[in-house]
Amino acid sequence: MKGNSKVSHAVFSLGFSLASLLGTTMIVNAIEAEYLLLNSYFRVDGNQLSSTVQPLQNSNVTQFCLQASHNVSWWKGLKILDGQGKLINLIVTQDDSRLSCTSDIQNSRLAGGKIEFWKAKTFGAHTYMDSARIDVNQVKGKKITINWINE
Repeated sequence: MKGNSKVSHAVFSLGFSLASLLGTTMIVNAIEAEYLLLNSYFRVDGNQLSSTVQPLQNSNVTQFCLQASHNVSWWKGLKILDGQGKLINLIVTQDDSRLSCTSDIQNSRLAGGKIEFWKAKTFGAHTYMDSARIDVNQVKGKKITINWINE
């Protein structure tokens, strides 16, 4: 993961906390936090993304969604991986397909897992861009929607 040093993480965390307290929006270049940021804006390969959270009725599961804005048409993907790096789910958007969601994922499968951000690059090649670890305690019982805002 990019920017994985403890110093950059501490500086990022402090900056993000101050921005939250002041009610301002802070957009991070790439995913510089160790864990997936919830209810925030961030950048992946120059694209702006945001994440939103909604509660689910079942606290034993988590759901992930990928939503593309109206001006995003190229292929975008999120890979949800378990703690051993095995694929749990892949959700994608492309062209007129604007929203893709996983089914409910048991929280125990997410322990030690991560989310990978993918997008189509030159000649439409599906290319890995960045990743962030999943904090099960933060996501359990929630629907996490990643909004891909621009290309």
